[in-house]
Amino acid sequence: MTTFYNPTSIVFGEDALLKLPEILSNFGKGVLFLSGRQSLEQNSAFNAVYSQIKPYVTKHIAGIASKTELADTLELIRKCDGKYDAILAIGGSSVIGSAKALSSLYSNRSLSVDGLRKAILAKKFAAKKLPVITVPTTASTGAEVNQWATLWDRELLTHYIIGDASTFPQYAVIDPRLQETMTPQMTISGGLDILSNAAESFWAKQGSAMSKAYSAKAIALVLTHLEQTVKTGHMRHRSNMAIASTMAGVASSVAGTTLCRALSYPLALEYTISQGVASALTLAEAYQYNKGGFAEEQSFEELLVKGLHHQSLSNYIKQVCTLGDVPTRLADYGVTREVLQEIAEKAANATTNLAGFAGIENNPKEADVNTLLDLLKKAY
Repeated sequence: MTTFYNPTSIVFGEDALLKLPEILSNFGKGVLFLSGRQSLEQNSAFNAVYSQIKPYVTKHIAGIASKTELADTLELIRKCDGKYDAILAIGGSSVIGSAKALSSLYSNRSLSVDGLRKAILAKKFAAKKLPVITVPTTASTGAEVNQWATLWDRELLTHYIIGDASTFPQYAVIDPRLQETMTPQMTISGGLDILSNAAESFWAKQGSAMSKAYSAKAIALVLTHLEQTVKTGHMRHRSNMAIASTMAGVASSVAGTTLCRALSYPLALEYTISQGVASALTLAEAYQYNKGGFAEEQSFEELLVKGLHHQSLSNYIKQVCTLGDVPTRLADYGVTREVLQEIAEKAANATTNLAGFAGIENNPKEADVNTLLDLLKKAY
């Protein structure tokens, strides 16, 4: 028996933003608004509704970093010195993750960074979490519909993941027009993130028939629309990539991820490589390793054959990266052979944080540090 749970209400479409004022009206006029470093004022779709959402916003905190560190989270908590009814997050996965983290940790205002670190490890979260409304400006991790928030600890060179049934966003408003400002490199990284999430959630131990259906559709959409999105930026392709992001996000919220995602955390923390690209660089080899180990493998293979037109998964990933001059070897990012063992060990040890939802614990075939090291060597 398997379960499937995702409580996020989704509003999708090229006019989805028009529903945002109505959604905010459900929470009163005490909404905390978080946004990233990229100016939303440059987007005409956002400008069209801003005057209508402004009356519900008590405070707007802009400039959320693209990689949310522990100290950034503590600073954000201290800035939130009022009483709020909900959190509105308009931005990429980091902004959305910050909103989820703040919802869980807002009561820890008096702590130091080390105190916050201990609170996270001890799972001392707010008894009543603030509702979160997500409005993604990128198609990538599916953070708009999943329960996970990643906090980076640069001091200890590690990361923490917050997430349970109470941290799902209450609403996700997905308007592809907000994604028009994504650069080719952002589109590639985000698209590969979707592909990796969807593939790993398909073969993950925690997967179910329903989550696999979401994963399969997300993979098919990426293989059909990612290259054209990079080349043309056409809204039809962007819309389909936004759907893929949401479907992969739903799938991974149920099934979790495996080896590639685990390896992406130490790589993204210590080097100038995005998690999407870091995950994708080991994806093809992880699939080869897991062959013969997961249910509905033939369906997965048929999906790849149809979507890739008999091209290999490895060559497809390289071809996509070439469109934006994105390097495809770990050595290109300053990773040396001497640190591969350390990266593998960090990836293996970090998996215990999610109790079977990630890394070697969730992989369909038995894996260990040597398995991870082998994947890194082949991506080097």
